[in-house]
Amino acid sequence: MDTLNRILDLILNNFPSDAAFEDALNIKRKTVDSWKRNNSKSYLNKIVEISKVFHVSTDYLLTGEKSILLRDDENEILEKYNNLNTRAQGKAIQQIDDLLKDTRNLACVASAELKQAI
Repeated sequence: MDTLNRILDLILNNFPSDAAFEDALNIKRKTVDSWKRNNSKSYLNKIVEISKVFHVSTDYLLTGEKSILLRDDENEILEKYNNLNTRAQGKAIQQIDDLLKDTRNLACVASAELKQAI
C-alpha cells in the first residue's frame, strides 16, 4: 500500500466524509477528491499535519512501518524512567506491577459486590 492509499484508508475509517477530514485538516473542499483522481499530490506537503490528525507517525504514512506516538505525559514518564539507573528502573517496574495488581483486585471486588447487589 502506498502513502496515498494509507491516507485514504485512514480517512475512510476515521471520518464520516472526505469533507469532514478536509475540515479537520483545514484544506479546501474536493482536495481529497483530487488526490483520489491523482490530479494532485499536495498530500505530500501535508504529511506532518495528516499524521497529527490521525495520531500516527509520518513514517507510517510514508512507509507503512508502524510506530507508536506517545502523548506528552507518556513521554514525560518515559524520559524520567530512562534517567533512572538499572536498579531504580527495576523498582519502578515492580511498583507499576503492584499498582496494576491492586487495580485488578479492586475491580474484582467491585464486580463481586455488583453481582451480589443484583
